[in-house]
Amino acid sequence: GRFSYTNWFGKVDPVSHNSIVDALEKTGLHEFSARMISELSDGERQRAMIAMILAQDPEIMVMDEPAVFLDIKNKYEIFHLIRNLSRKKNKTIIFSTHDLHSAINMADKVWLMLDEGLCQGAPEDLMIKGAFNDLFGNTGFSYDPRYEKDQEKEKKLTGIYIDGTGDYKYWTEKAVARAGLHVSAEKTEIIVKTPSEKIMKWVLRDVTGEYEFESIYEMIKWISR
Repeated sequence: GRFSYTNWFGKVDPVSHNSIVDALEKTGLHEFSARMISELSDGERQRAMIAMILAQDPEIMVMDEPAVFLDIKNKYEIFHLIRNLSRKKNKTIIFSTHDLHSAINMADKVWLMLDEGLCQGAPEDLMIKGAFNDLFGNTGFSYDPRYEKDQEKEKKLTGIYIDGTGDYKYWTEKAVARAGLHVSAEKTEIIVKTPSEKIMKWVLRDVTGEYEFESIYEMIKWISR
C-alpha cells in the first residue's frame, strides 16, 4: 500500500513504516505481520486488503463486495471494521454489496440501482418510499427490515398480538413474522404471552382455549399446523 511512497530502490522510510504498523493495528493484523498473504484465511486476507488501503491514508475508500464469500464471523468482523473506520477515523467508505440487510443497517446513504434508474437517500428514506420493494418486481415478495428478511405478502393472513417485553417479545415477534404471520399492535383473537419470572413458558390464547409451549419453535410449529 505504500509502494508509491518508496524511492527507486523500493525502500520503506520511517513514515511509511509507521503507516503500515498503524494499518495493521487498526485491522487487528499486527500478529500476522510476518506471514505471507497466501498463508492467511479468507477473512484475514480481506482485512489485509483493507490494511493495504489504510496504509495509503486515503480520505475516501472504495470497496467492491468487501464481505463476499466470507463466513458469518468474518463477515461481521469486516463490516464492524468498516463502520469503525467511518465513525472513529472519519473515512468516507463507498462499497458495493448484494447484502440488503447489511446495507440498510450500516450505510448512511444508499444508491439503489433499479431498472428505471438510480434511487438514492438514507436507508430510512428509501424504506418510506418503498424503493427496496422494487427489487422484487412482481414476484409477490417485499422487504421488511424490522424482521431482517423478505416476506411473502400472501402469507400474512393471521394477526397475532405479542404480550410481553424485552428480548422475549422481540425474538417472539421475529419468529412469528418469519412464519409469514402478521404481528398486530392491537389485541386480536390470538394472544401470545411471553415468559416472565413466574411462568417460563409461552402461553397462547385463542378462541379454542389456552396452550403452553416450552420454546418458540414448538409454538410456531403448532401455529403453522
